[in-house]
Amino acid sequence: MRGNKSVAALFVLISFVLVQTTGCAAYNTVALVFHGREVIEQERVRVEFAEYYTKERGKLLFQRDLGRKGVFPLAVRVENSSGQVWIVDYEKVFLEDGNSRRYPYYEVEKVRKQRRAWEAGHGLGPAAPIVTLTLLPVMIAGASSSLILTSAFSVILLPIMIPVSVAIATVGYFQARKVSKKAKADVIAKTLPFQTRLEPSETIQGFVFFEIAKKHKNGSFRGVIELQGDPSQESLLFSRTLTLARE
Repeated sequence: MRGNKSVAALFVLISFVLVQTTGCAAYNTVALVFHGREVIEQERVRVEFAEYYTKERGKLLFQRDLGRKGVFPLAVRVENSSGQVWIVDYEKVFLEDGNSRRYPYYEVEKVRKQRRAWEAGHGLGPAAPIVTLTLLPVMIAGASSSLILTSAFSVILLPIMIPVSVAIATVGYFQARKVSKKAKADVIAKTLPFQTRLEPSETIQGFVFFEIAKKHKNGSFRGVIELQGDPSQESLLFSRTLTLARE
């Protein structure tokens, strides 16, 4: 079994590499809200599912179409109005297709790999176009056969534009890191904890992120969650069909 930090690290980095690689200049946190429209209830325990796989809903909370990247964010809310404790476990939330085949949720090692890739240079992505435009006159002058332009390149443009480009790239890099840090913190806050004791009168909600084939666009999905009674072996199983379509 994996701990909370490992699971959180995972989902953090899925959505956030996406934020970085698209050159986002800002990240605005939007709260996850359930409206109580399709609540399932057993033994005074209420469960609600919500998909954020469709383009519009994905952009609402993550500002990116994660479904296009093969990520299915499934939100779940559990409200305990019973008199006993229930165990809510990240690994006990499932996403099934129309044939009851379950999709895998993102593993820790995969997220760590994505994080290493991001650290290797994704932060420079937002600054790259600006740096290219800044260096364009320098490159033109340097490639010119004109003695005047070549001299200007060597004596004037090169000493000025290289530091300017480095400064722009540096600012862009740290801005990207700042945006990514905020985005990661938001995903951590919105991710369903690995394992939680849900006491009477308590409520918990969050996302579980599933890996889904990019070619899969439309169809029926089913969200499933199994709650284990504590300390008994009793369990409750909740499921809801999510019918949606991507353009």
